[in-house]
Amino acid sequence: MNNGLWDLGQCPDRCPQQISLEDYAGNLAFILQQLRATGAQVIWRSTTPVRADRGWRDKWLFLPDDISRYNAAAEQLMRREGVPCHDLGAFVQENLTSFQGEDGVHLSPAGQEACAEAVVEAVSPFVFEE
Repeated sequence: MNNGLWDLGQCPDRCPQQISLEDYAGNLAFILQQLRATGAQVIWRSTTPVRADRGWRDKWLFLPDDISRYNAAAEQLMRREGVPCHDLGAFVQENLTSFQGEDGVHLSPAGQEACAEAVVEAVSPFVFEE
C-alpha cells in the first residue's frame, strides 16, 4: 500500500498543505487497521520523489523535503506496527531522470515498468511464502 503524494501536496486554492503530517499519520494508522481487519498481508511502499524543477506550480506544488518527512512518518508507523517496508522512493530517486515523465511527478513508461518489477520483487516473498 501507499498513500502520500496528494496528501502532502500544496494547492494555492486551498490550505498550504492538503493534510497535515499529524493527520496523515493518523489516517495511515486507520487505513492500516481497516486493511488488517480483512486479513490482508500489508506491505508499505514509500512515496516516490518529484522533481522540484518541474510540476504544476500554478496548481500544485510537491516539495522533496515534504516527501521525505511524510515518508519518514509513514515508515516509523509501519515499522512500529510490524509492517514490512519497501523503499520504492529511493529506487526511483536513484534513476530519477529516466524514471520520471516530463511533468516531474508521474513516472515515465520506463519508470512504470521498472517500478512494477521492483514491486513484484518486493512482494513475492510474502505472496509465495510457504
